Amino acid sequence: MMVSILPVLIAACLSAYCVSSGSVLATPESLPATFQVHSNSSDICLLIQFHVNLSVVYTKASHPPIHVLINSANRGKFNSTGLCSERKETLQLTWTQNNTVADWSLVFNFSQHDKSNYNLNEISLHFELVNLPGLRNASSNQSLISCPVGSFYSCKAEQNLVLNSSYPSPVTINLAVSQLKVEAFRNGAKPEFNGISKFI
Repeated sequence: MMVSILPVLIAACLSAYCVSSGSVLATPESLPATFQVHSNSSDICLLIQFHVNLSVVYTKASHPPIHVLINSANRGKFNSTGLCSERKETLQLTWTQNNTVADWSLVFNFSQHDKSNYNLNEISLHFELVNLPGLRNASSNQSLISCPVGSFYSCKAEQNLVLNSSYPSPVTINLAVSQLKVEAFRNGAKPEFNGISKFI
């Protein structure tokens, strides 16, 4: 049975709020990575900044865990692509994982069901294991964050998710996100977070 993780995220991130562009958040020694998705024009429709720590842990076999870090120091390792549309925006980060045939990709899906709010409604990982060839998928398809259009969501604290497979999997996938800023369904060519102050 699936259990909503939205209350868990809010409880784990007491500083989660939509803030104005005048707010300044402390950063760790290594700055978070920044990614942007462009519309057909020069406008940036999706702007996101974060630290990501992805852990793939074997549950039965005695193989060492796999750790993937995404931050400013190794941002160039990840190829970013995306989609801009009226109701859906997507950021996909793709990289070559050691000793695997298929590339890995981490996908963030945002949706806008009305003109007033947008949501991060799915994070998914597409991956292959060296000892178990074949592409696998895991995701969290709950409504993870919600923010008014014209504002951005900001959370300094670490938020932890478990990405689940729809079929039996030999691994557990944990995703830790910190120093998160995201603004979806935005306009403007400058890579700056904008918006009015709005607590959630």
